[in-house]
Amino acid sequence: MTEIQRAKREVSMRFWQKAIMNRKASGLTVVAFCRQHELNVHAYYYWQRQIRKELLQKQAAPADQNKNNPTPNQREQASTTTPSAGRPADIVSFSA
Repeated sequence: MTEIQRAKREVSMRFWQKAIMNRKASGLTVVAFCRQHELNVHAYYYWQRQIRKELLQKQAAPADQNKNNPTPNQREQASTTTPSAGRPADIVSFSA
């Protein structure tokens, strides 16, 4: 993606973030809001998905970094859980 494309996407993303927040605040349905503001309903849903996807990626990025650098507490938890069940090893019960 070129710098110009990236800048255009950023501008569109900001526009639709505001539009989505304004729609929610208005209490209108998506269709009514889009009609009132002369917006394409399909574009609204497209950008809503894009914004959600970007937010999820941003939230997942710190979690991925933590996997590579676990805290002492996380290392301790990992050593006291069973790999298959994910429960503490001292409370795992087996029934015959």
